[in-house]
Amino acid sequence: FGLRRTGLAVSAGIAPLPIGIIDDQSANLTAVAAQVVRAARSEGASQLVLGMPYNSSGGEGEQAVATRRFGELLAREAAPRPVYLWDERFSSAEASMRANAGDGAARGQSIDDVAAAIILEEFFEGDFASAELIAPPPEERRGVGLLYEL
Repeated sequence: FGLRRTGLAVSAGIAPLPIGIIDDQSANLTAVAAQVVRAARSEGASQLVLGMPYNSSGGEGEQAVATRRFGELLAREAAPRPVYLWDERFSSAEASMRANAGDGAARGQSIDDVAAAIILEEFFEGDFASAELIAPPPEERRGVGLLYEL
């Protein structure tokens, strides 16, 4: 999740694939959360992973606060699918390095969906049991469905 774009990727535990980018989300974060959930449903998602932008020391800055707020909206929209927060540090730098066969991202090239795939890769390779679960209020937990989101 970013203030300008959100990259989407999907995985069943191996080989995450970038599937798209939601652009221009400055107006309505609830609408962005709904778009993410629509993508999750179309991919048959059972859970969502939201990249958490911790700063280099592991603390939380302004973007992390905004991401938590978005995570709460996403959890409401996605219920009963669980939404997890996962450390996204350095995912954009890694995505940029992987772009264009290792030559790096071209100026202006969007890599947010590639970064989302890297977050999923790290989620599945790591101790994902330590991921932070964002739970919607019990009265908002509904129906089911495997998409992971940045």
